[in-house]
Amino acid sequence: NGEDVTVASSMNYVTSEKTSAAITITADNAVSASIDGQNGTTANVVISADGKTASKAVVIELTDSNNNKATYTLSLTYKEKITDKIVLHAYGYTTLWAWNSSNSSENYTGGNWPGKAMNDEGNKWYGYTLPVTKSAIIFSNNGGGQTDDLSREAGEWWYKDGKWTEYNPED
Repeated sequence: NGEDVTVASSMNYVTSEKTSAAITITADNAVSASIDGQNGTTANVVISADGKTASKAVVIELTDSNNNKATYTLSLTYKEKITDKIVLHAYGYTTLWAWNSSNSSENYTGGNWPGKAMNDEGNKWYGYTLPVTKSAIIFSNNGGGQTDDLSREAGEWWYKDGKWTEYNPED
């Protein structure tokens, strides 16, 4: 019917499965599709992960009824699940105040407000690791501008524009 193939232009997928990930795509206007060289709209893609993280570029190819082809790349990332601490990355905030949400006097960052200076990771990203599995959090700019009360549990987290993700949203 002459309709072009359409899919999302930016695709990222993070998995905690070390060996493989099942991928399914929706290709409404495609007459043929392949994922990582496997024909069809579903595929099991293997990630070689020798360490704590690994990435694989998965090529998705779609063809419509007019033989127009579209090729997209899915960035598939394996990341080992962190269960014993909270690794934080915040965009544009330089200090961190963290405490036990059920006991406000238990301050994980020590000192007085505005808390602990975070490590400069470059490009306006700042990081800090809390040695706990659950915490209340406020990011600030050394007391000049701050977030509302936030909270996180064990894992690695990125905070930007009021949203949490499990991966760097700029990758």
